[in-house]
Parts: sequence; structure tokens; C-alpha cells
Amino acid sequence: MLNLPILDSPYPEADPLYDISGLLGPGVRRRNPGSCWARIDRNTVTIGIRAYTDTAESPATNLVVGLPVELSASSNTQDIALQSLFLTADGRIFLPGNAGWVLSDRAEVSCMFTAPRRAS
Repeated sequence: MLNLPILDSPYPEADPLYDISGLLGPGVRRRNPGSCWARIDRNTVTIGIRAYTDTAESPATNLVVGLPVELSASSNTQDIALQSLFLTADGRIFLPGNAGWVLSDRAEVSCMFTAPRRAS
């Protein structure tokens, strides 16, 4: 089991939703309780983020840093809406420098990822 808080849900023992708001990048703030979460299935990880990014610190590219290996993708995986955000094998959700925007350009960012899990 991960050393992360578990969000209230109907079946926290069977399918825990981990609170990853404590891993948001510098200056990024969660939208509300439960708006930054992760779920592990046997071979995949699903992550949902809704956060305020207007105060993201320069170079405003890391939405999330320090994801445990269990929540990392096996290879860089773009968000479902194709906003140029990537879930990476090194434990980040980041915006590449060639995306044409930085996190602080937007008041809020909402994204979802489903990716194969990195082997522990």
C-alpha cells in the first residue's frame, strides 16, 4: 500500500483513491478536496487532476512531481484531452517546453491519464 492519504469513497479497501494533492508542483493548488487523485489497477494507473495553475512557479512546467513508482507510467503518456501534458516514467506530470503555453497561462488545468504502470 502507498504512503499517501486515501480519499473517502464507497469502497476504499477494494479500490482506494489516493490523494495526490500533496505532490502538486510549486505554486499549483488543488481545486477542491478530492480533485487530485490516483487509482491503481493491476497493470494500469488512472490519474485525475483539477487544479489552479495561475500561480505556478517558473518554469511553470511541472503539474505534479514525486509520484511513487506505483503511480508512474511505463512510458511517457499524454493526457486524454491531448493538451500536451504528459505522465512520465520518472514520476512527474509535466508540460514540455515546446507546448506553446505554460501552466501559469491558465487559471485552471483539468486532465486525466490512463497508462500502463511502470514495473516496480
